Parts: sequence; C-alpha cells; structure tokens
Amino acid sequence: MLGGNGLNYEYEMERDFRKYRFIGLFWIGISMLFLEGCANIGKPDGGMKDWDAPVYLYSTPKMDQTNFHKDKLEITFDEIVGIDNSNDKIVVSPPQKKKLNVKSYGKKLVVRLRDTLKENTTYTIDFSDAVKDNNEGNRLQNFYLSFATGDTLDSMQFQGRLLSAYNLEPITGCYVGITSNLTDTAFTKTPLERLSYTDSEGKFVVRNAKPGSYKVYALKDGNKNYYYDLPTEDIAFLDTIYIPSMKTTGYVDSTYDKEGKVDTIFDARRTEYEPKDILLRLFNEEKQNLYLLKHERPERWKLSLGFSTLTDTLPILTPVNFSPKDSVWYIYQRVKDEKSATKQHTLASENSSSSGNKTDDNTPKMTCAFWIPDSSIFKQDTLLIAVDYLHTDTLKQLSWNRDTLRFRYTFKDPVEAKKSKKKKDKSKKDTIADSVKIKFLELAKRPSSTMELNDSVVLVWKEPIVKFNPDSIHLEMKKDSLFYPIESTLKFDTTDKITFSILPKEDWKEGEDYRVVLDSATIVNCFGLFNKKEVCTFKTQKIETYGNLFLTITGLEGKSSFVELLDKSDNAVLKSKVKEDSTCEFWYVKPDKYYLRLIIDENNDFQWNTGNYKEKKQPEEVFYYPSALDSRANWNVEQSWNIHSVEIFKQKPLDIVKNKSKNNK
Repeated sequence: MLGGNGLNYEYEMERDFRKYRFIGLFWIGISMLFLEGCANIGKPDGGMKDWDAPVYLYSTPKMDQTNFHKDKLEITFDEIVGIDNSNDKIVVSPPQKKKLNVKSYGKKLVVRLRDTLKENTTYTIDFSDAVKDNNEGNRLQNFYLSFATGDTLDSMQFQGRLLSAYNLEPITGCYVGITSNLTDTAFTKTPLERLSYTDSEGKFVVRNAKPGSYKVYALKDGNKNYYYDLPTEDIAFLDTIYIPSMKTTGYVDSTYDKEGKVDTIFDARRTEYEPKDILLRLFNEEKQNLYLLKHERPERWKLSLGFSTLTDTLPILTPVNFSPKDSVWYIYQRVKDEKSATKQHTLASENSSSSGNKTDDNTPKMTCAFWIPDSSIFKQDTLLIAVDYLHTDTLKQLSWNRDTLRFRYTFKDPVEAKKSKKKKDKSKKDTIADSVKIKFLELAKRPSSTMELNDSVVLVWKEPIVKFNPDSIHLEMKKDSLFYPIESTLKFDTTDKITFSILPKEDWKEGEDYRVVLDSATIVNCFGLFNKKEVCTFKTQKIETYGNLFLTITGLEGKSSFVELLDKSDNAVLKSKVKEDSTCEFWYVKPDKYYLRLIIDENNDFQWNTGNYKEKKQPEEVFYYPSALDSRANWNVEQSWNIHSVEIFKQKPLDIVKNKSKNNK
C-alpha cells in the first residue's frame, strides 16, 4: 500500500510539474511576443502636415524702430526658415547700389546692408514671399521690416495692381516704384526712390514714403539700376501726380468663442492709406535691339538670314568669291513665321531675362531668304558674300554694319555627295530642272476639301513667283453638274512672293461645290519653271453648322474699337470692328466655348498698338468680357456688354488666366 501510494504520489507530482511548466512557458512566450512588439522600431508617421507660414516673433531693429544705424539686422521666427530667390524678391527702399547679404540660421534671418545708411532716412526691406518654412515650404506673404535712421519714421503708402496691357494678365515679380522728381526724364536718368515687388496677383504696396508729390512707375529691370534705360525692358507709367495721405478711422469689431458665437464687442481703429487703387498697365515698346542672329544655306540655291526683330530695311548682298552675270542675281523673300507672329505682343520679360542687349531667345523674329536662279553660282559649294544690314550699335542707335559671311552647302543626299565627289558626267549640261529635280512648279499648300464660309482659298507655292497672269486663275461654282466661272478677287502676297488668296465678290453659297482652275504655263517661279494645269475642288460648309454672335456694347464713349473672339488659350480666332451704333457681329462661328477681348483702336489700324514713353503715349486700352460664351450650331447669341461694369483687374475670365495666384487655383 505504502509502496503503491508512494508511486502514485510521485507520478502525480511529476504530472503536475509538467502541466505547470507548460503553462508557465506559454505565458512567458506570450510576454516575449508582447515585449518584442512594444520594442519594435518603426518609421514615425510625422504627424499632421504643416500648413502654416512662419510667424514673425521679434527683430533687431524692432519693427518701425527709429534712430537705428547698424548695418546688421536680425529677424527671428517661430520655426526654422529658409530664403528663396533673395536677389530678386527682397527689395530695399531706398534702393541699394550693392546687393544685400541675406542668410538663414535656424529660426533666424541675418540681413547685412552693404551700402552706408543715410541720415534721417526711413528704410524698408520688403521680403515679398521670399521667407518660407524649412519643412513644407509655406511662404510668409508680404512680409517687410522698416526702420529709420532719424527721429521720424515716414509712413505714407501707395497701393495698386500691375497688369499686362495687352491681355490683362496679373504681373508677378516686377518692380513698382515712386519718385518725387516729376520731370519726364527722371524715369530714364535716375533710380526710383522707393520700391515694391508685385505678388502673384499683381498687387503692390510701396511703403514708408515721405509726404509730398510723386509719380508712379513699373519697371521690369534688366540691369538692376532701377531706371528705364534698355529698350528690352517692360514698363508702365502714369501722368498722374499723386499726393499720398492717411487717416485713422474707428469701427466696431468682435471676438468669438469656441462655438462661433460673439464673445466680446469692442471699438477698434485702423489706418487707411491713399492712393490705394492705382492701376498700371505693363507694356514693351517693341523696340528690341536689331542684330543678325544666324545665316544658313538650307538649299544650294537658297540663302537665309535670321534677325532678332522686324525691320523694313532690306540687307544688301555683295558677292566676294564669284561674279554674277547680272546685277540682280537673287530674288528676295520675307519668310513668314507663324510662331513669331503669335508672340508679337508678349512682354520681353515673358520671353527672356532682359539682362542685356540680347535676349535669351535665339529664335529669329524675321527671316530673309535669297533665292539664286543662276546655276553657275549656286552649284559652288562655298559662297563668300559681304552682307550690309542695319543693327543696333553701342549707342542704341540703328547703324549700318558689314559682315563677310561664308555660306557653305552641306550635302543632305548621300547619293548627291557621292556624285559630286567623283565629278561624274562633267559634260552633262546643267539645267534648273536637273538641279531642282522638278519639271513643273509645285504647290506647297492646296485648299482643303471643305471651305469655311468666312474663309478664303489659299494657294502657296514652294518657290517665289516672279510672273503670273491674273486672268489665268479662275474661281468656278458648280450648277446642274457643270462648273461656271464666277467673279472673284485675287490677291498676291508681295512680301513672301508665294501666296495667292482668292475670294468670291459675293459671299460663299452654303453647301455648294466650287473649284479653282489654274491654266498651265501662266505662273513662273524664280527658276523659270512654270506650272502645269491645276484643279482644286472643295465644298462650302452648310450654314446650320455655325452659330452667330451679336454684341451690343456700351461704355465706348464714341471711340473706335474692335472685338477679338478668343479660344481657350487666349488666342484670337476671329475679329470684327465695332460699328458706329456700338454693335459688333460675328457670323459663321464654329460651335465651341469662346471669350471676348475689346481693343480701343486709337489709330484705326485694326490691331493693338503698344505705348511709347518718350511720346507719352499709353498702350491702347483692352477690356475682357468677364465670362465665356457658348456658340452652338444653328443658334444666335445676343449679348449686351458694358465694358466698365466690372473692375478691370477682375474682367479676364479665370479659365484663360495663365498667371493664376494660389487663391484662384
């Protein structure tokens, strides 16, 4: 019994030990897993995104401090800050000859003025939006620091907006300044006295001016001398003389509790400054420096000269290494450049840095082509030619310049190069047809198969035309399965010498078949090649595919004007003169969304004209209809438009504003 009981007792003890050991190990394992999870090092989520701009805390000197004479300024913010584009965005008034030195150290900005401070002068350092936080790049808008070296801090202000004169775009990053020198030459001879830098909405505030009389100017300064002395610089000016003023007014304000309910009502005071609604319209006089950009020989028989801007005076070409048989040995052609044409009214600051005599845009604004009919000349691989042309000299005046240029032809066709190298067929007679590899004059552009009711037939040839018979070009309309001649008007572009345009004397008939017939051997190009018979057929659109737009305009005060119909890219699609009864009509408008721009046509030339500072001529005024208009097929739109009903800076529809501020995106 005792033995048996002893064995049972030992067995039970061992069984219980195993059971409790298992339970203990189980809980130890759970604990280890829990501790491992707690100790696991993961990537922190960083918390919520910071949307707040840095906050100014204090500075040396204090804001609006007087009797400060040190050249070192320190500004402290509530977080780590950085500086963006300090050379352009940070503006000092009065302007400094030497650039500021601005550096960030953690939460602090250190500014060193390198010019000697003037006595009894109020200084303003306008940071625009150059100050930003280090993490998210949130910008502190319109921050400035002002102080005075004397006992008094000047406090007058000038506020307003700067827009592009041609398209009412808000101008960002441009100097606006004032001067107490009221003479006309002040803007072109002496620096502006106090400056501001326009923000993303074109707004500006010129701060801390003395009481007095001033003129206001805008300047896209290319050489940082703070006055207008380069023809590439964009400017704005007003003849108005401003006398700034300020007044303090009282008003009732309130605070709110956490639930948004009014907590406290109290009397407050604020300072109002005049002038506060100055409107400046930035323009370029479009007197860019004229110089030769490049010379080329794209074909054996064709030379090309590219110039920086337009000129009416043609270059003169004089042979150096060859002797032409005739005194007139080339045919001149002005090459049309559609891209340049679309940029004719853009500001210089939109296309270049305006940092000197030449712009950064090396695309020629005018290309002159010279066609050489004489094969004894053009078959030479290298032509040396002395070119006399007008250019802008160091005195900013147009003067004649001569360059001896080498025009070398590089073979584009390997077969042609091989033949030339081996000089095969020396006895073969050279003909224009062999050289140009065509037997007839060829069209480069034909009319499309569908003709718009407000368009004309356009024919474009590959080479300049030197002779043609107008009676050999016929416009015909189909009637009862036969084509019959109709009266038409033919125009030949004497500038590019390759374009014909044809219009019926009466309006196109909708949905009808037409054709243009060119009799053979009646059009001759510069190489003596003539045309073969050409027949170009097309059909006019039906009138129900179009909409029509009829405008009744008020606010013109009898001024001559015209309206441009714009697409979504702010480009003119159609334009129409405003009649004496202040109505304007657009017929045959394709279905789409459109916008309207009205131009006061001061000289009745049916195009926008820029300003001129020396002549005190403002650019022609521009107005936008403040919303889009939809044109639908077979539908008439009648719209009244008061051009002054909306403030000018609010007129341009946001859909087509290119320079959108953060508030409008």
